[in-house]
Amino acid sequence: MSKDKYATEDPRMKEARSALEGGFWLLVVATYLIISFVFRIWHFSWIIFIIAAAIQQIVRAIYLYRLPSPPTEEDQNES
Repeated sequence: MSKDKYATEDPRMKEARSALEGGFWLLVVATYLIISFVFRIWHFSWIIFIIAAAIQQIVRAIYLYRLPSPPTEEDQNES
């Protein structure tokens, strides 16, 4: 596998993925603040960030699994 996991990804897709991740984390922070202020559970609500990081990694793994794999040397030699 190459150094860049997203080497085969279209630049527009990279930009879209980055925008989605940024929006996701904005929603996570907003959720944290709302829950913490409304329910006054500051000592416990930080767990939202751990859950959000796990969700992000699971979604990223699914996304990477669905990306087409880069051509191998064998594929290039067959052409």
